[in-house]
Amino acid sequence: MCDSNHILTSVMSEAEYSNDFRKVQYNGPCPPSGTHRYFFKLYAVDIKLDLESGATKAQIEATIKGHILAQAELIGLTADKVK
Repeated sequence: MCDSNHILTSVMSEAEYSNDFRKVQYNGPCPPSGTHRYFFKLYAVDIKLDLESGATKAQIEATIKGHILAQAELIGLTADKVK
């Protein structure tokens, strides 16, 4: 039987890639004024990514193409406070 917790933990802890800030770290929301959407995507793939730290979204998408077993997307919204 497959231990999915072990797989998830080991895969997630092995690599970090660049974000929209061009940094390899989490940066919290920094929305412009008005309403802003944040897209969070999760992929289950059948390969281990062999990419350097700091790989871009395009590099990751090219690497996982044809290897996606399942995927999920969450869209978060944030807006200015009403005065």
